[in-house]
Amino acid sequence: MVEITKAFVNSLRYVLRAKMRQFLRRSVFAYALAAALIAYGLNSPSIKSIASFEFLKIWITYSLGICAVALMLILISALVQSRRIVPHHVTFKEEAIIVTYRGETQTRTWDWIIAAEETSDFFAFVIRKRPRLELFLGKKCLDSDEHQSLRTWLVQHGKLPTAARVA
Repeated sequence: MVEITKAFVNSLRYVLRAKMRQFLRRSVFAYALAAALIAYGLNSPSIKSIASFEFLKIWITYSLGICAVALMLILISALVQSRRIVPHHVTFKEEAIIVTYRGETQTRTWDWIIAAEETSDFFAFVIRKRPRLELFLGKKCLDSDEHQSLRTWLVQHGKLPTAARVA
């Protein structure tokens, strides 16, 4: 029986990766819409049409400004969060997941992982929605048996689609 035990640490790299993935997945579109509304609201008397090149320049400027501020806040919050380095030791088994955090050991079902994503370099696990906790497991840290077992368990428990095979 295969058992996979790994330590997950809140390093700046992983906290920043989780925050950037969340920003690119959801926030960019909201900020673009907000920038369009702000650009139109502040410049509506001087803009002849919303489909003009002039409005496009103003909207891009506002979008870049809003995104730059958001990215600075993301970097600052990632720096603060990464200073609290408390590792999660997680043991994946076929029937359960054993989590050791701050000296407490808890046995969890596979429902503890809300969603999983497989990329070419790592597995990303979404653990909580609010506040969002995303753990990353590099494929370099897994041998081929562990990789195949983890992937099989994730598919088996509905966390990964069966067709999502990444090289």
